[in-house]
Amino acid sequence: MKLWKVIAGVAAVLVMAGIILGMLFLLGKKPLRHDTPRETIESLERSFNRYDLDGMLDCLDERYAATIRGILTLAGKNWKLDAETISEVITLLVPNLPKLTDVSEKALPKMEIQILDVENDNDSSVVRTTLTLRSNQSYVSNDVVFHLKKHGDDWLISSIGD
Repeated sequence: MKLWKVIAGVAAVLVMAGIILGMLFLLGKKPLRHDTPRETIESLERSFNRYDLDGMLDCLDERYAATIRGILTLAGKNWKLDAETISEVITLLVPNLPKLTDVSEKALPKMEIQILDVENDNDSSVVRTTLTLRSNQSYVSNDVVFHLKKHGDDWLISSIGD
């Protein structure tokens, strides 16, 4: 009888652990919300600061994301965001942004995007920002314009520049 209670207790604990792990997985894999141009830009910033390349590319329209994936693949970059790949992604996304000089594996940069103005016109939007990259000892900042298009319910970045 005691053995049966122990087995039932262990089974209950395993079931609860499975439920908790399943909930954590689902909560951790929430789809990104791109309901507004502002949410898309904020999602890009969050993904960059988590070094989540897929999350960053999810903020771009398919054509733009495919172009960046193709360039990174041709350049032989792996999908692990090391310092070199981060520098490449920054250059591809924002070519007019000056390069940080002290980016390394121990000093990966963080991005801050200050939204200055959002202009919406039906299914397109122009978001004017100041984009800042900070590393341990330096930072670079520049005005950056994001062009977004509405794709279904999502606003996605179609280009970055003037």
